[in-house]
Amino acid sequence: MRRIMPAGRVLLLLMLLLTMAPASVRADGPLALSDYPRPVKDNGRGIHWAPTLFAQPKDMVDRFVAEADAMGLRWVKLVQGDAPKLEHSYLIACLTSRGIMPVLRVYKPGNEPYENLTALVRLGVPAGVYYYELYNEPNLSGRSGGWAPGEDISVSRIVDLWLPAADAVTQAGGYPGLPSLAPGGDYPDTAFLRNFLLELKARGRLDALYHAWLPIHNYFLNHPLNYPYDNVNLHSTPLTQADITRWHLTAADVASINQARADSHLPRSQGGYYVGDTVDQDSNGFLKFEAYANILRDQVGFVIPMITTEGGAIVGTHEDPRYPPVSEDDLTDMTLAAMRYMTTQAPPYYFAFMPWLMANRAGNSLELAWESAAWYKEDGTARPVVTALKQLAQADASAPVSASQAVSLATAIPSPAPGRSALLAQAQPSEAPRLAQAALRVTSFRRSFRFPEVGPATRPSTPADPTYPLPALANPAGVSSLSRECDVLSVANDRWELWLLPELGARIVRVLDQQSGRELLPAVDQFALKPLANGAYEIEGGVAWAYPSAALPLAAALPWKVEDVQGSVRVTCHEPRSGSDISLQISGDNESLSVQFQANNPNSQPRRLALAISGPSGIVSLANASEALVAPGGSQTWTLRLADASSAGQSSATAPAPRGTPQPAQRAATPIALVTPVPAPDSPRPPSVATPIAPQSPTTAAPTVTAPAPSNNLGWDARLTQLGIA
Repeated sequence: MRRIMPAGRVLLLLMLLLTMAPASVRADGPLALSDYPRPVKDNGRGIHWAPTLFAQPKDMVDRFVAEADAMGLRWVKLVQGDAPKLEHSYLIACLTSRGIMPVLRVYKPGNEPYENLTALVRLGVPAGVYYYELYNEPNLSGRSGGWAPGEDISVSRIVDLWLPAADAVTQAGGYPGLPSLAPGGDYPDTAFLRNFLLELKARGRLDALYHAWLPIHNYFLNHPLNYPYDNVNLHSTPLTQADITRWHLTAADVASINQARADSHLPRSQGGYYVGDTVDQDSNGFLKFEAYANILRDQVGFVIPMITTEGGAIVGTHEDPRYPPVSEDDLTDMTLAAMRYMTTQAPPYYFAFMPWLMANRAGNSLELAWESAAWYKEDGTARPVVTALKQLAQADASAPVSASQAVSLATAIPSPAPGRSALLAQAQPSEAPRLAQAALRVTSFRRSFRFPEVGPATRPSTPADPTYPLPALANPAGVSSLSRECDVLSVANDRWELWLLPELGARIVRVLDQQSGRELLPAVDQFALKPLANGAYEIEGGVAWAYPSAALPLAAALPWKVEDVQGSVRVTCHEPRSGSDISLQISGDNESLSVQFQANNPNSQPRRLALAISGPSGIVSLANASEALVAPGGSQTWTLRLADASSAGQSSATAPAPRGTPQPAQRAATPIALVTPVPAPDSPRPPSVATPIAPQSPTTAAPTVTAPAPSNNLGWDARLTQLGIA
C-alpha cells in the first residue's frame, strides 16, 4: 500500500525544496556563503547517522529520525556506496519532511574513480540531498586512507580523482565536498589541505572550489573545547582539587598528569607534549575549522563552507597525557557547549557540527569497534548526552526573549517563508534587487574576553594630575589579565555584521563582510592596556567610542539598552559620572550600514566633546569635524566611515588586513559605512519578537577561562573624550 504523506509534511517538504534549491552554476567566482543550501530553522546542530551503507527498516528510521528531531538537530550525515540509486531514500524523505538537511558521503573502499556520481546526484538533488562528501581521510596510510598496501600517500593522486568527481557533482546540481581529512594523520591534515589547494592552483582549477565545501573531522581528543588556548596547553597549569574530584583521579593519576604538564614544554625527545599555542600550530581539537579557514585564505583568498561530518568527544579517549581521559560527563558537557557555540558564535563559514556517532549496532551497523562511541546502544539505552540535548532543544523552543536571545526589529518587509532570510526583500527575476532599508537583525549572546586588570596598576588621581578625576596609571608592569563573560550584541543585515560590547560602552569588537567572509575588523578576544604620555591609559581593542569606557574600571560596566528607532538600531550607554547618554545608531541597506555616534550634554554649562580616531591609514575617517562645543541640553553626532579595504592601500600595523583577504568584485574604491560582525551566519536560531530589549544592568560573572583564540589584531581605537571638564 502506498503511504500518503500528511498534508502538513507535504507543505514543509515543498518549502524545504524551495528554500534549499541549488543556485545556478557560475564560473566567475566563489558562491556566496548565503547562496548555499541550508535547512529550515537552521541551528548548525547535527549528528552522524549510523554508519551503514544500506537502507534500514522503516520502523528503525522512524524511531531515530524522531529522536534526532527531539534533540533539535537539523543536519544528519549519511553514508552510501557508489551506486546509481539513493540507498536511503525513505530515510532522506523522513529527514527532509522534518526540515533536516541530509549530507551524503559516497563511500569508496579505495582511492579510485567514482562511476555513478552523475546518476546519484541527479536523483539526490530533487530528494533534498545537496551536499556530497567525496573520499575519506586519504592522509592516513594504508587501507584506512584508501591506499593499497605499499602505496604512498599522494596529494596529486587525490587531486586527479577529486576534480572529475567534483565536476560531476556540480554539473548535476550538487555541492562537492573536498576529501575529508583525519586529524593529525600520517600526512598532517593541515599540510595535506595546503598542498591540495596548491595543486588546484597549479592546475588552474580553483574554479572547482566555487561550489565546493570542506568537511571537517574535528575530534576533540581529550582536549578542552578552547584548545590550544587553554591554560594547560599555554601555561602547564597543574591539576586543581576541583579537577581531581570531577574526574575521580587517583593519586597515581594526579602524579602522572601533573608530571606530563610539567614536562610538556620540553623537546619531544625528552618527553615534551607541547606543539604550539595557536590553532595554526596545533589544530587538533574543536577549533580546527579556524586553522582550515586560515589555510584557505592564505592559498586561495576566500573561504568555503565547512561542515563537521565526524568529530566531537569520544568517551575513554586519552591521546594527550596532560589531560584526563574523556568521561561521560565530558561527552555531555562538551557536546552541549559545541552545540550552543553553533547557534551563538560560529563563524559564517562554519555551517554545521555533526559529531560521531548517533547509533552503531542499534542502527544496523556490523562494525563492533564503533559501538563504544554510539549514543544509542543495541540494548535500547541511550547516553546522558541524548537527554541533555533534548532538554536544550526544549529550552531553546520555550525560552523567553531576553538580551541573550535573538530579536527581530519591526520592519515593513513581509516575513518570508521559513528558511529564507528576512533581511533581503526578494525581487522577481525581471526586477532589479530591492534592498530593505530597515532590514536589520539584532541578536545578543554571551562570550568570554580577556581584559587587563588595571586596578592594582593605578592610583587615585589628584587635581594636579592631568588625568583627574580619573585614576592615574602608576605601575604598568603590574597589569595582569582576567577572563570575563560579557553580553555581545550583533547587528546585521544580509551582507554586513557588527559585534558590539555594550557593557564596555558599545565597543565595536568585530566587523565582517558576510558575502566574502572577510573581516575588516577580526573578532577581538582580548584587550590590552596602552599607557598614555600624561599618565592616563586606554584599553585597546576594537573600536571604543563611548567616553569614558576606555578608562573605567572594568568591574564598572556601563548600563545599556537597545531599541528600534524607525527601523534603525540604537544602542545607548549611560555614563553615570557625566550623566551623559551616549548612543550609537546603525541603519542601512544590504550593501552598507551607516553608523552614527551621538553624545548629549545634560549639564547646565557648555561642554566641548571630541571623537578621536586612530587606525589603518585610508580606512578610518570622520565625515564631520571631530570636535564640537555642545550647548546645555544639546547633543553632537559624528558619522564614522570606513573605506572598503580593497581601496585602502597600505594599512598600518595597528590593524592589518586579514591575510588572504579577497578583493570584492566591482567594489574597488567604493566607500562603505561601518559594517557589522556575527556569531553565526544567517542567524536562524532562537524565537524572534518585534520589541526592544529592556535596559540591562551591569552583570558580573565569575572569571572563567573559556575565551577562544586571542586575536593578534587589537584593531582600531576610536574614543570619545570630553575636553575641559571642571
